[in-house]
Amino acid sequence: MIQIKDIDVKNTYPFNTVFQAELLAIQEACLWASKTNQQIKVWSDSESSLHSIASIDTKSPIAQQTQEILLKSTNIKLGWIKAHVGYSANEAADVLAKKATQEGIPTFIPAPRNHIKNLLQKESIIRWQKEWDNGETDRSVHNVLPKVKTTPTPWQRPEIMFVTGHGSFPTYLKRFNIRSSDSCGCGKLGNPLDYATSCLFTTSYHLTKPSADLEPLWWKRVMNNNNSRAKIKKLMHFIAENETLFQKMATTTSHRPNFPMYSYSLFFHTQGTTLSNSTTQRSERLNFKKYYILLF
Repeated sequence: MIQIKDIDVKNTYPFNTVFQAELLAIQEACLWASKTNQQIKVWSDSESSLHSIASIDTKSPIAQQTQEILLKSTNIKLGWIKAHVGYSANEAADVLAKKATQEGIPTFIPAPRNHIKNLLQKESIIRWQKEWDNGETDRSVHNVLPKVKTTPTPWQRPEIMFVTGHGSFPTYLKRFNIRSSDSCGCGKLGNPLDYATSCLFTTSYHLTKPSADLEPLWWKRVMNNNNSRAKIKKLMHFIAENETLFQKMATTTSHRPNFPMYSYSLFFHTQGTTLSNSTTQRSERLNFKKYYILLF
């Protein structure tokens, strides 16, 4: 009968764990017992190590090696004993473990898989962050999310399209020759910021327009604010529903004569909409069905 404690982790490498040391102690005891022809029972106070050795799905190389020893040596049995309750052999193992921290031989145990995974993840994050900081594309997203992370950002499809500019925006469609102009029907540059702050056709969904030097801060605050993101969702839904009309308006304005005597009037036709005296309610309840740009 052998009572063992664990090999002290002070004589292992910093990345090693107590669990590994306990497994190694059981393995060494089994190796010693396998060289005798006597019936030997090895007692350990490490229940987790015993469970790992008994499991057919264990991932620990030490536990797998111990299983091979036990399969070849039927004279060895393993058992669990409660620690620190006065068993003389257990107390003796404690004394020997403490003595091994000063007189024992350093033991090499390969790093556990979770340690290697953590190292690889940290290195991946460092490289990912460098590439993200030094990249040339998606700078608008970088302004909002300067730090990379493995957890997903709680944005839905409309918000992602808005912050990346990958949607029904003239500036995006022109890149792929889907539109001949990157201008909005209102005459301004048709990008997400214009639709959200300036465009005459999206007044009901406008947010406060920032100055040029505060645009990065504006993006960060808007995309981190639940109310602003809800408004952006409505804006993107409105643009998607009326994409054809936006294209027609842009085409009409792109062909207007460049003379002072010409001016344009925009008529919003509504179907069955009752307008309130309140400006806010009026802008929110307008249901635009058709847009006409009339040339006078």
